[in-house]
Amino acid sequence: MTQTYTGIESPRAGCRYGVWAGAAVAAVLLCTLCSALTFWLMAPRVVQFDMKGTVDLFNQQAAQQQTSSATLQQLSARFGLAMAASLTQYQEANHAVILVAPAVIGGADDITVQIRSDISKRMQEAK
Repeated sequence: MTQTYTGIESPRAGCRYGVWAGAAVAAVLLCTLCSALTFWLMAPRVVQFDMKGTVDLFNQQAAQQQTSSATLQQLSARFGLAMAASLTQYQEANHAVILVAPAVIGGADDITVQIRSDISKRMQEAK
């Protein structure tokens, strides 16, 4: 004796829907994992830099040198270019957002010593 089904769906239709639902869930999970990984890898690092302290230190050192006004202007221009180049190079190399120290409440790495060292090296090379 053969069974006949009068309904629209066969007994295997439920299994087919389960497979498609499982595949859809797996696809959503894979996309979520890829998005999270991309965000984690591409998110910029936030760091802080004490620009005021660095400029104040430069001004103190420049005032002690007893140089003419023209020489002081050249030195200030070189300092500004060296600082901008150091910050730009660090930002590009480390995929970082650099904030001035007063803008940061906490949690950001301080790169002031590193940048000051690089500025000093650039100033020595420019002589």
